[in-house]
Parts: sequence; C-alpha cells; structure tokens
Amino acid sequence: MPTGNNFVTEGPDQLLMILRDPPGSSSSAEWSTGTTVSKSTMKGTTGGTTASLEETIRFGYTEGIITGTPAVGTVKTVDSDDDLTVGASVVIDGT
Repeated sequence: MPTGNNFVTEGPDQLLMILRDPPGSSSSAEWSTGTTVSKSTMKGTTGGTTASLEETIRFGYTEGIITGTPAVGTVKTVDSDDDLTVGASVVIDGT
C-alpha cells in the first residue's frame, strides 16, 4: 500500500479548466457550487461522399406528309427529336 507522496491517482482524460488567482493582494478566483460547464467533442474520421444522378428522357415523332394524289404524290417525312436531361448532385463533407 503506497503512503505519503508515493502514489498516483487517476484524473480526467482532458483538462476542463485552469483556475488561477489574478494578480493583486485583494483578488480571488473561485469555482462555485452549481456552476455548470459543458463541452461536446466529436470524434471520427474525416472524409465525405458525393452522389449524383442524371436522367435523359428522349421523345419525338416522325410524320409523313403526302403532297399530291396517293398514286402520283410526293412523300415528305418530318422528324422531331427532343431530349430533356435533368440531374442532381449531393456532396457530403465530413471534415
């Protein structure tokens, strides 16, 4: 069994505060009962992720037009192609 100053006690993992007496003979510093100090620490890895989505919708039509009579007419075709592209991107930064 250790005696005198031949022993070690466990303290907190992190120092919460240092209370010092300010200079001057009439000065004082105190930690009053009921005083609350809170500290939050977040531990973890840094990093992040990026996700993106893009969708293309294609639509259109082809139409045939006959000019003249069905036996001696001219057929013309009209093509219409349209694309609609929408997308979204999400970046999560974990630093």
